[in-house]
Amino acid sequence: MIRRPFFPLGLALATAVAAGAAAAQPAAQPAARVDRFEGDVAAAEALARRGAHSDAAQRARRVTAAYAQQGARNSSEYNSAGRAYVLLGTGNAGAVRSALSAFDRAVKADSSNFDAQRRIGALFLDKYNAPEARASYEAVLKRAPNDVDALLGLAQVEEFEGKGTALVTARRALAIAPQHAGVLAYVARLHLDAETFDSARSTAQRAIAADSSSIDAWSVLGAHAWLSGDSTAYRRALQAVTGLQPQPSAFFTALAEAAGRQRRYAESVQLAQLAVRYDSSSFKALGVLGTYPIARGANDRRASCGGTEPSALDPFNLWHKNTLDLLDKMRKLSHGLARSLSKSSRLSTMPNCWRCTSSRCSSGRTIRCRCATRIAHRHRSASSSSGNTPTSRYGPWGWWGWALWG
Repeated sequence: MIRRPFFPLGLALATAVAAGAAAAQPAAQPAARVDRFEGDVAAAEALARRGAHSDAAQRARRVTAAYAQQGARNSSEYNSAGRAYVLLGTGNAGAVRSALSAFDRAVKADSSNFDAQRRIGALFLDKYNAPEARASYEAVLKRAPNDVDALLGLAQVEEFEGKGTALVTARRALAIAPQHAGVLAYVARLHLDAETFDSARSTAQRAIAADSSSIDAWSVLGAHAWLSGDSTAYRRALQAVTGLQPQPSAFFTALAEAAGRQRRYAESVQLAQLAVRYDSSSFKALGVLGTYPIARGANDRRASCGGTEPSALDPFNLWHKNTLDLLDKMRKLSHGLARSLSKSSRLSTMPNCWRCTSSRCSSGRTIRCRCATRIAHRHRSASSSSGNTPTSRYGPWGWWGWALWG
């Protein structure tokens, strides 16, 4: 008798195990998509917006430490790690490079992660690399032509490049999203720089109506009020910003830059000093303090920057570095000129005659002296060594001619 094999039972068991694994797989996939770093990064960014940079950096370090030890499981976690590194990028070129690496890995893990791609463009623009920033934003717009944030970033790149199309690109973004607070605040600042003050004020008010927590929009309103002398509107803007950011360094930095663009350099420096008082690590405010002293005739780089150089906090900014190097050269030239003048005055000044105390002219030479022989004898060696002796210059008058007419 042929025994039936046990195959159907084994097949049933195998099918049951496979079904159980398949049932468990959908539950495991959402867990793999969870971003473990999102909460801490969002909290750190909120603290940074309020001006609590030390607390924000502490939370960001917690994220970067976990990322260094455990790595990232998905594109979103790579993106969050990059955001944490950005918060640590002030004065830390290594953190900036780590942020770029994390964003690149996020895009590599998920090519549809447009947020990471836009952050790459923003990071390049923040570090003054316009070609790479443009390439990043254009890569997003190629796949999503109506991406408003990418259009805003592209407008900022065009402004950095000195092109006149920045406002046109920003208006393209407004046509897609008329209530986008970020785009409205940016357009308002462009109007303020172009000295179309009415348009700047109305556009900034639209931005605040769309998002009352927009510090950029309040800064434009505050700058407009400061430049126009409207103290009531200025106090209202300052009060609103202080409620959002108790240490309103960004507000005063925006005002300082606006005043500088209007050639009001003394006021610009005063506003930048207020910004540095609230946040000593604000490299933009320190940059104002280090740049505009040239227009005020100063030539001491450390004194103008309050003892801290902006290039130390923002090592990628070549404009600050070149300006401060120029201040160094001006200081050295002025000191060298002062030493040369001092040395020349010591050589050309001759003391009054010890015998008759005659007066001297501005060059140090005696006008008239009754004891010319004594004075001539005192300077005979110097004149002879130079080959320009009184005898060769005044002929038969000799030393008498030097004393009377020299």
